[in-house]
Amino acid sequence: MTKIVSSPQRHLQFRKISQEKYGGKAETKHLAKLMVSIDTWVFNVPALRGVGLSVSDWKLLSDVGKFLEIFTHATSALEKLEKYKGKAEANQFYKLGTMLHPSLRAGWFKNRVTDPIPWVLVTGANGQKRYKTKEEFQNNEVDKAEVLFRQVTTTYFEDAPKSASTENSSSDSQDQPPTKATKASESWLVSIFDFDMTEAAKPATITATPKELFKDEIKRYLRFEGGRGDPMDPLTWWKASN
Repeated sequence: MTKIVSSPQRHLQFRKISQEKYGGKAETKHLAKLMVSIDTWVFNVPALRGVGLSVSDWKLLSDVGKFLEIFTHATSALEKLEKYKGKAEANQFYKLGTMLHPSLRAGWFKNRVTDPIPWVLVTGANGQKRYKTKEEFQNNEVDKAEVLFRQVTTTYFEDAPKSASTENSSSDSQDQPPTKATKASESWLVSIFDFDMTEAAKPATITATPKELFKDEIKRYLRFEGGRGDPMDPLTWWKASN
């Protein structure tokens, strides 16, 4: 094909051969007809007969063509998935949904930082320039998720009707060790729970104000109080914790 399109004259000669045999360029889309047109063109140019293709060559090209057709469709689909993946990850509802999953919370956002880490210069405490570490990138992602979570929960707390008495909902809660993947959750999804949990904060005293209790509850939730529960059944964790 490179030889065919190497000059306008050769290209025109090939089109004439195709039109003479099949009445138009469109007909050459069929591999069998394309084979005959190319073979005829090569035979008509003695100097190029050495680049002629055998039957086995055509069979190989046919197989490669089928593979590349699938590859093209798959690549286009992956590009679309990457496009909408970026939009989903930037959506605040996606972030809040992740935060409300007891097995993920803010800790999962560490996983958004992957290698290679971009080279970002920062100024250290001693005034010297250095590159930002992966841990700093991870902490930054976690901080952004926690800030959003606190803003939304605080809005709900301030807008909610105030009850006559406020009880410390943490009095009956007990810290549980991180739950390992259960048999029902042994799949590739388990890999997204692979991050370290921060130590759970101690509950506030019963004499704290409702606002202080609310802030303390958020703090303890972000520190994975109550353990992770079953990664594939987050609603059971919420039922047990409430």
